[in-house]
Amino acid sequence: MSTARSILILACALAAVPAGGQQEAEVRLLFTGDILLSRQARREIELTGQSPWVPFADLFHRATWVAGNLEGAVGNDQGCTPTDSESPCFDVPGSMIPLLSQAGFRAIGIANNHSFDLGSAGRAATREALREAGLEALSFEDSPRFTMLGAHTFAIISLSAVPARDGSRIEIPSTALRQKLKLARTLAEIVVV
Repeated sequence: MSTARSILILACALAAVPAGGQQEAEVRLLFTGDILLSRQARREIELTGQSPWVPFADLFHRATWVAGNLEGAVGNDQGCTPTDSESPCFDVPGSMIPLLSQAGFRAIGIANNHSFDLGSAGRAATREALREAGLEALSFEDSPRFTMLGAHTFAIISLSAVPARDGSRIEIPSTALRQKLKLARTLAEIVVV
């Protein structure tokens, strides 16, 4: 299986039943693993002109809400932040981002160790490209992200405990995380971290 098509998917289906015991429509959340739109994956997409999510179209469209984790930042490799580690720099062309919304994603996580590969400028470009493609950017700074699905309020908290190129990461436990969890539990029926 090719790199672009070897996507690990973790599906989580949640059925909500109101207090009266009456069955409501099912709400399905689907979370994919890491999404790489750089290196070999980018070359295959450019070579074939095919979206790597074509085999998952039915699965994605049966879900109420689909989210994934983008490994990398929008920009080119000249913007890679220098680092002492051997961690690769994943530069993502902005032209690849619309593939995510076309596949059925509604939100993309940018809380990971590669989100600052191109520094603050790359992170800002990633947020803008996601916004232009109609996708929510899930980050720790903006967590919790509240979403109404069906008649239910979900809170999404995104975080990464793995150090990014700039050394940033979320400590667990931390005061900031506790505050975000408390707010999420107060205002949402279901909290996803």
